[in-house]
Amino acid sequence: MEPRDAEVARVFLLSPAHSGGKRAAMLLRREAAFPLAVRLRREGIPLGEAFGFLSGLYFRGKLAYARRFARPPAGLP
Repeated sequence: MEPRDAEVARVFLLSPAHSGGKRAAMLLRREAAFPLAVRLRREGIPLGEAFGFLSGLYFRGKLAYARRFARPPAGLP
């Protein structure tokens, strides 16, 4: 295969705008009964879901872009 035919891996590194606010406190509260908080405590949740909840619309837009255009190396989700 020639180099120009090889697919280049593309990975996006995203971070939330702020992870110490009220929404983070809600998510991490032991008494929280909403589904995302329960899943976080029971089996864990994908980082993108947590950041999407913490940062709202801003991060969800970035995450949607990354999911659409990412080309992770073989063996990565």
